[in-house]
Amino acid sequence: MSWQQDNSLLSICSRTLRHTSAHGVPNIINSQDRWRSCCWTAFVLLVLGCMLWQCSQLTATYLHYPTQEKVTLVNSARLPFPAITFCNLNRARMSQLNLSKYHFLQNYLSVPSHDEHEAGMHSHENERNFAFALSQLSTQDQMELGHQLKDMLISCAFHDEVCNESYFTPFFNPKLGNCYTFNGPKLLSSSIHQTEVLNATKAGFSYGLTMELFIEQNEYISTLSTAAGLRVVLHGQGKMPFPEDEGVNVPPGQESDIGVVKVHVKRLHEPYNSRCSSGQDIRNYYTDVYGTDYSREACKKSCAQTKMIKNCGCRMWEFPAPPGIDVPLCNISEPSVNDCVEMYEYKLSHDQLKCHCPLQCEEEIFELTLSSSQWPSSKYMEV
Repeated sequence: MSWQQDNSLLSICSRTLRHTSAHGVPNIINSQDRWRSCCWTAFVLLVLGCMLWQCSQLTATYLHYPTQEKVTLVNSARLPFPAITFCNLNRARMSQLNLSKYHFLQNYLSVPSHDEHEAGMHSHENERNFAFALSQLSTQDQMELGHQLKDMLISCAFHDEVCNESYFTPFFNPKLGNCYTFNGPKLLSSSIHQTEVLNATKAGFSYGLTMELFIEQNEYISTLSTAAGLRVVLHGQGKMPFPEDEGVNVPPGQESDIGVVKVHVKRLHEPYNSRCSSGQDIRNYYTDVYGTDYSREACKKSCAQTKMIKNCGCRMWEFPAPPGIDVPLCNISEPSVNDCVEMYEYKLSHDQLKCHCPLQCEEEIFELTLSSSQWPSSKYMEV
């Protein structure tokens, strides 16, 4: 009975292979000689191998989770107006350094050399030494040294409506000193009772922000301030601005118009190969101190601070201090400490720090177009 069943099974398989639509297989069985049978066998195995290889490639591609960029142009009648941060290129006011309270800071300002190369080296050294001296002061004292908004802001208008100092949020930048943000996350205006983000309804400078600013160039420190003007950065409300790394310079004596195109980037989470992050489980001192959203640049600077604390035994004044950890400021007057700090500053600037800082999953990029003209005109000066 078993033999009959096996014989029946063999017969079924034989008939199936002889009449299958996979044409190469019947030719193997029906070939009149061994040579033809071997040729058809080799051909079928080759095709089968190609099929398996293609299936493996398709499977590997699927498991790689490929993505395709999708670009959508949006022309909306109502868009959130970006936050605008500006800082004076001069860190501290000379009149304040002349006060007895801050007179010791003048010891860190040396006379520049007439040789261009040597002057450049002196300028960089002066900036580091002066920044180190300022870091010994409290944040409040450092902000007192810098330019004040009430002295710089002459006029302000947004969408043809008058704005004032209450529209700006001050914050301290370790490299540029006092900075001021318009339409930032803490916007509060008593005149219009506005606590939400302002919106732009039309394109054109008449419907944006217009400011007339006085940079107080007479207060500039000659041995430190090589350029005069403002540093302007456009960013999202939740993003930490880094004017030392991004933005544009606006010179004095000119009317500068900045055209903006906003690019909103959305990246897919894992398992897609963008490997983006929203900041979960990533230590970010800027989020801890300022409450801003995660960004790759903030992550890298936080990572540099962590490595300095671990390997140099001190923290750098350029980056926020880790909350809850009492670590002294780096004293760059000590050669060993200065060498350690300079090494990590070099690695940070050349992207050589081994930090886990993926791209943010959502990012707003503002592409700027800057144009300028002489201001004021000769006729306006005669009035």
